[in-house]
Amino acid sequence: MTRFKTLTVFKTLTVAVLAAATVAIGGLAAAPSASAMPNQRTCDVMVAKGNIAFALGNVYTGLGWSSAAYAAYSRADAYFDAAGDCYRAL
Repeated sequence: MTRFKTLTVFKTLTVAVLAAATVAIGGLAAAPSASAMPNQRTCDVMVAKGNIAFALGNVYTGLGWSSAAYAAYSRADAYFDAAGDCYRAL
């Protein structure tokens, strides 16, 4: 296996692991409570999801995948906006 092919396989596996971690962290989100008011944990989870999406965008940017990076940054922005709304509602 050439060095270039090894690095390409490594990059692909790294992105796959990060995507799997994103899904796993998303599964840790608390179920919505019966109350209409959000709790602190819900807001914190939205910030964590935003940080993960932003980090994934950085990985995609490093790999040169600009369209995937744009999508990840857009998702992060949406999470951060939702978290801001959540904190204001507390």
